[in-house]
Amino acid sequence: MKVKELQDIKDDQFQLYCKLINKIRNKYKGNSYVLDYDWNEYRDYYFREFSYWKEFKKNRLKKLTEGRERYLKEFIIFDSDKPVAFIAYKRMSGNRYEFIFDSKFNEPSGGICKKLFEVLYNFFENNDAVQICYLANKTGDIEVFKKYGIEIIEDIVTSKLKKEDINFEKLKSIVKGNEYAMNLDLKLFRKIPEELSEIYIDYMNDVLKAKEHHNPKREEFTKYRKEDLIRNIKIDEEDGDPMYMFMLFDKDNIAGSCKVYIEKEDDSVFIQHCGGLTGVAEKYRGNGLAKYMKANMYLKISEDYPDFRHAITDTYPWNKYMFRINEELGFRIFNEGSIFKFTKNNLEKLIN
Repeated sequence: MKVKELQDIKDDQFQLYCKLINKIRNKYKGNSYVLDYDWNEYRDYYFREFSYWKEFKKNRLKKLTEGRERYLKEFIIFDSDKPVAFIAYKRMSGNRYEFIFDSKFNEPSGGICKKLFEVLYNFFENNDAVQICYLANKTGDIEVFKKYGIEIIEDIVTSKLKKEDINFEKLKSIVKGNEYAMNLDLKLFRKIPEELSEIYIDYMNDVLKAKEHHNPKREEFTKYRKEDLIRNIKIDEEDGDPMYMFMLFDKDNIAGSCKVYIEKEDDSVFIQHCGGLTGVAEKYRGNGLAKYMKANMYLKISEDYPDFRHAITDTYPWNKYMFRINEELGFRIFNEGSIFKFTKNNLEKLIN
């Protein structure tokens, strides 16, 4: 097996790569949602936008060149001159890195894994990161990485709410019945205004720190900074997916927020909480505000996108509060995954 960087593959190889993408897409037929939403974002979405492989290649190379702050490298694994898998890694914020990976197989072979580990080891040789993470939603990936002894730092549960299962009368009742929220000001944003950046950063640190308090595997809290906000806004702009964000204000304070994305899926769209956040500042908790904001969100999006298919959210198993809210709104568990942490030390053992 050989590994080639996307920029280095020839036109005939790229055409074969396009065929690989279709094979990977076919693995998920029958699901109304691509399990790894990042794969959907990075691969499937862009591929549907172009009818000719040359347009697709031009777009991919442009994205890698112009978006290097986020998408850093992309590699294709070849077996006997045929592409069988791809790897791409990116910066999330600060020194947080993640990679995405998929192959035409339900379970990656030992040869594919070896090449993946070599690419990741080379990543550490050329970056200052201390770890790079991978969200595995597919059983085959999870079992293989467990076998290699890769550390799981977090389990994650993905839940889905189909539109036909949404009780819109209940949502209206939740909105009208929250007397506490009536004293707050609910505003809708499509981008976080610059004039709110300082109070938004303070709010995010309040929410994230409180959330991590319940995490049994919590590490030292890392503050959310202005650089993180700027980078996240840039990522939203690059992705191009419509963003909806409700914020609840108590005068000049942010009491809570609910952020979602509208994702394309074949001929329809769905609501994507993954990558967004629903949170309530500490002093305002216990007043049903998270459920109130989510109810408002689904009512608003049903007006703007009456044919949306479903809503997707991911939650950590230890986040019992959000689990309960999602269940009350009708969400049902759709998939369970794990976040694996790769380091230079454990990769060095695997490739030797």
